[in-house]
Formats: sequence, structure tokens, C-alpha cells
Amino acid sequence: MKRHTSPRAAWYVGTAGDARKELFDVHGFKTSDVGLYRQAASDADASSLAGLLIKRGAKGDSGTKAGATNIFLFKMAAHTKPALGK
Repeated sequence: MKRHTSPRAAWYVGTAGDARKELFDVHGFKTSDVGLYRQAASDADASSLAGLLIKRGAKGDSGTKAGATNIFLFKMAAHTKPALGK
């Protein structure tokens, strides 16, 4: 987020068991988009980190989901779900 000049509200964060699948299949992420995903130690850790980013202004979901040990973050665009500005 720091390397990109977009406001924090232009970012979406979430947790998933398979973050890559979630990004591409659910949120419409494209390889040309800006985003990342990482493995956390536990679903509680992933949820906690997502919650911190949401408190700092990102959009998203920080609810703890069983087995969701991955966290993902992407810059919203017109084609993503949710879309930028919606």
C-alpha cells in the first residue's frame, strides 16, 4: 500500500484458505492488477492482520473463518468485486 499513491479506501483485504483462488475467481483480480497474498501462522492471525488494515482505512472482511490462513490485499479497480467507488 505504501508504494502506491492510492488512498487506503481504494484497497480491499480479506482472508481465505486459498487466497489466489479467492482473488481471481471471486474478486475478478487480473494479473495486471496490484495486490498480494501471504500465508499467516493461523486463521486468527490472518483475521487479526486483516482487521488492522481495515482499521487503517482499507475495505474488506476481517471475520475469522476456519482454515483461512491466507491474507490477501488488492487495489480495487472498475472490474474487481468490489469495484473501486462502490
